[in-house]
Amino acid sequence: MNKSVLTPAHAAFLDATFARNRSRFGGWFMEGPDDDAAAKAAEEKAAADKAAAEEKAAAEKRAAESKNALDADGKDLGYPKDTRVAEMTDAQQAAYHRYHSKKHESRYKSVVGDRTDEQVKADLEELAKIKREQMTPSEQAIAAAKEEGKQEAIASERIKTATALFRGALESSDMPDTEVEELVTGFNVAAFITDDGVDTTKITNFAKKFTKPGTGGTEQRKRDFGGGSRTEGGGGGQQSVKAVQEARRAAREAKNK
Repeated sequence: MNKSVLTPAHAAFLDATFARNRSRFGGWFMEGPDDDAAAKAAEEKAAADKAAAEEKAAAEKRAAESKNALDADGKDLGYPKDTRVAEMTDAQQAAYHRYHSKKHESRYKSVVGDRTDEQVKADLEELAKIKREQMTPSEQAIAAAKEEGKQEAIASERIKTATALFRGALESSDMPDTEVEELVTGFNVAAFITDDGVDTTKITNFAKKFTKPGTGGTEQRKRDFGGGSRTEGGGGGQQSVKAVQEARRAAREAKNK
C-alpha cells in the first residue's frame, strides 16, 4: 500500500487552512438534543438572580425609609434606628433589649451548644488548669499576680456598687442625711456580695428595715448593719477589699464543709 507524502508546500497550505478555520469557527458547535434544556436552565437562573437582586433592593429601600430598625429579613424590630436607648420609650427599650438578648443568646448557643452553664464553667476551669500546668514557675507567678489584681479590682467595684445601692435605697426614703451616713458607715457590705456579684434584692430588702412601712420615715431600730449583732465600729462602709475577699473565702469554705 502506497502512502501519500505531502510536500512541504501542501503541508504549509493545510496548516494555514486549519488555522484560518479555527480562528473563524472555533467557538461554534453543533446543536444537540440537550441544548434546549441547558438554555432553559440558564434562563431560569438568570430570572432567579434578578428576583433576588430586586428583593434585596426593595429591602434596602424599606430600611432606608423606615424609622425603625429592621432585621436581616426586613422585619420591623419595634425600636427606632440610630437612636440612643436612653431616648427610647419604655416599649421601645423593651423591644431593643429583647432583640439583642435573643441575638446574644443565639451566639452563645452557637459556641457552647447544649452544655449547661456548669459544664461550660467546668470546661473553662479545666482549660485554665492545663494552661497553668504548661507555664514555667515564673509565668505562673506572673499569672497569679495578675489574677489577684483582677480579683481585687472586681471586689473593689462590688464594694462600691453595694454601698451605692444601699445609700440610694436609704436616701429614696427621705431619711435624714446624718442617719444615712451612720448606716452607710456601719454597712456590712461583705454580707451582700456573692461569688456572682452584688445581691441587689437582698440590699433593697435590708434597707427597707430602716423605714416605717408606707411613710418613708425612720423608726427606732437596733443597729444591725447586715452581719448580725456586734459592737459598734465594725463598719462595713470602710471595709477593705482584702476584708471582703477574706469574708467571701471563709463563707465558701464553710459552705463546702
